[in-house]
Amino acid sequence: MKRVHSKSTEERQGPTVGVAVIGSGYWGKNLVRNFYEMGALKLICDKNEEVLSNFMSQYQNVATCVAISDVLARQDIDAVVIATPAETHYTLAMEALLAGKHVFVEKPLVLHEDEGEKLIAAASERKRVLMVVTSCNTTRCSPG
Repeated sequence: MKRVHSKSTEERQGPTVGVAVIGSGYWGKNLVRNFYEMGALKLICDKNEEVLSNFMSQYQNVATCVAISDVLARQDIDAVVIATPAETHYTLAMEALLAGKHVFVEKPLVLHEDEGEKLIAAASERKRVLMVVTSCNTTRCSPG
């Protein structure tokens, strides 16, 4: 009987997308854990250096930073996950799209309809994914 070798996850699904999570508070900490478990998490960005220090000891081989510019400058980051207060979503998402990143945003996408339309246009023009998550519990996320 000939032994058949199955393909690795990377061979089946392609290379893993490099993800940065921006904001590691209430929902962000769950997203950090989930993307880490998926093997995609490369960077955690948060203003709270004490929180980042705790993440560094908890998640090996994951970098941390306090500035969005550090996230956007990294070539190994393909997508950003935004889990910050709603009033920051538009600015952060637009900066990420303009930097060529895919964007995953916790709800609400924006606070004003015209901002949402601008984000959709920017994502479309750059052929980037813009996704809003409407429900994310501790074990899985559902796109909205």
